[in-house]
Amino acid sequence: MFGGVDRLDCALATLTFFYVVACPYTKVEESFNLQATHDLLYHRADLSQYDHHDFPGVVPRTFLGPLGLSLLSSPIWTTFRFAFGLQTSKLWALYVVRIVLGLWNCFAVARFRRAIDSTFGKDVGAAFTMISCTQFHLLFYMSRTLPNVFAFGLVMFGFASMLEDRRDRAIGFFVAAIIFFRCDVAILLFSILLVDLLSVAFAGKNVASIMNWFWRTLRTGLSCTCIALTLTVVTDSYFWRRWLWPEGEVFYFNTILNKSSEWGVMPKHWYFSSALPRSLLSSYILFPLGVLDGFTCCRFKRSMALFVLPSILFVCLYSLLPHKELRFIFYAIPVFNVSAASGMVKIYRKVCVKQEDGVAGKDCWHLAKKVFGLCLLLGCLLGNVCASSIFFGASYRNYPGGEGLTWLHNHRSRSPGSVHIDVHSAMTGVSRFVGVNGWTYSKVEHLKDPGQFAQFDYVLTESPTFFDGYFERIHTVHEFTSLDVMAAVRNRRVRMNEVFKTKPSVHIMKRLRHTRL
Repeated sequence: MFGGVDRLDCALATLTFFYVVACPYTKVEESFNLQATHDLLYHRADLSQYDHHDFPGVVPRTFLGPLGLSLLSSPIWTTFRFAFGLQTSKLWALYVVRIVLGLWNCFAVARFRRAIDSTFGKDVGAAFTMISCTQFHLLFYMSRTLPNVFAFGLVMFGFASMLEDRRDRAIGFFVAAIIFFRCDVAILLFSILLVDLLSVAFAGKNVASIMNWFWRTLRTGLSCTCIALTLTVVTDSYFWRRWLWPEGEVFYFNTILNKSSEWGVMPKHWYFSSALPRSLLSSYILFPLGVLDGFTCCRFKRSMALFVLPSILFVCLYSLLPHKELRFIFYAIPVFNVSAASGMVKIYRKVCVKQEDGVAGKDCWHLAKKVFGLCLLLGCLLGNVCASSIFFGASYRNYPGGEGLTWLHNHRSRSPGSVHIDVHSAMTGVSRFVGVNGWTYSKVEHLKDPGQFAQFDYVLTESPTFFDGYFERIHTVHEFTSLDVMAAVRNRRVRMNEVFKTKPSVHIMKRLRHTRL
């Protein structure tokens, strides 16, 4: 340990840093928090310049996350900007903002891992970190400005407090995540409290103890809710210029009106049949071992089964909602990884470490079991790495809008101009952080005639033929479409452009000289 940071923490931070550098651009789901962070960094108190007035989104979101992120990022970005002369391009600020968010969540996971060390053993904590580092989605998303990611850090602190038997503090973290960022964390908190109540009841407590548990939980929850509501309503009403509770409007839109289903409907088994297998990889097979082992644990309140059961119930309840995305159950992944780590340690102890004494001829049998066990565990981790490499290769080719605008700036930097950005480009990587001072940008929609685009020097579009006769194509950015793993087998060598199939996605068009208003 050095300054509270060890090699396991550094491994998480290093991989998170790598994902930021390799894939700096963001998708449309991350746009509000990212644009708000940009506006807080660059426009500060000038609310008239803020992006959310022009593009408010379907539902309002809180400024608390961007406000905290900009406060942490501002000193670092200011130092970098003046030390290295980064006055023009804002792309470097995007790196700083996302790295700061990623490190914050890494700190939350490290805090969670230390609670694992003290509860289930340091070997389980080490195995948890190894598993997490070999998976893709967990670390890839920890630096992305999704509301779920802002809530993720609070949830991790809540889980850590729960493992340390600090219930009031844990409830405070969960309530803050619910009120500020994601109302669906309430399903997770409900699952945790239900299992906790049942454990109290089945532990032989009398009615007075159960009622004391109930009133204490209610008192803590209500007091934390009042404080969190006051903070978000006051802060967000100032930025939105009207009285509101952003996450309350999100809850009304998605749950009461059931509008979330307009973004797609998945079968009820989708989380268990698709989302969790892709995100957990080999841990999906290992985590039942940890749960089963937990039923035999002598520490009833700290058994692995009781720790994991609320997250399983959370995913089951969330499966009842029609619209499903992996990020909605993001908080359950670390919990399942803890159970998988426990299962991995169980295999290692019983197969690779345990000796068989007193019987001749058992040495060879023990050696064979040890080799098999080690190969099994290493194979699980190696399989995770291979699958994560494939996921990364696909994601790396999934931001054509951001890549296209960056290419335009780099190759036309001597002659800044005006750019029109279509919907597809804006949804696949373009943000205010990708802009450069001196250029002007427009995302105006509903322009029907190509001649109406003559006011722009360049256009980013997915439909280049629409501009024939008015603009010429100067560059094309491709986007990932499908995977062809057998291409490497057929050619006996790995060629990334053959394994990862792409299609032309964003075309950069330059206005012809004869085209005028």
